[in-house]
Amino acid sequence: YLSQAKKYVKENTHFNITDFVGFQSFFKPENSDKPEIHGGFVHAKWCERSTCEDRAAEEKVTIRCLPFEQSNKIGKCVICGEDATVDAVFSKAY
Repeated sequence: YLSQAKKYVKENTHFNITDFVGFQSFFKPENSDKPEIHGGFVHAKWCERSTCEDRAAEEKVTIRCLPFEQSNKIGKCVICGEDATVDAVFSKAY
């Protein structure tokens, strides 16, 4: 089961979403009246501001974890676009 879980996580974790428009698009349900289960993850930069966490929560998305192994690279926060150094994994909250 562990190998199946690792495979699922690898196949469903996206590293190419770098802005809020892409973030919203990725997590937007196809049917807003009856939202489907969304099993994907977004691995992206986060600026550590609570306002960005709140904005993600408005999309029903939360930070699931901060990976132990950080890239230590400066990028742009996927939510606000400001400089960010923390890697975070986001996922839909149900």
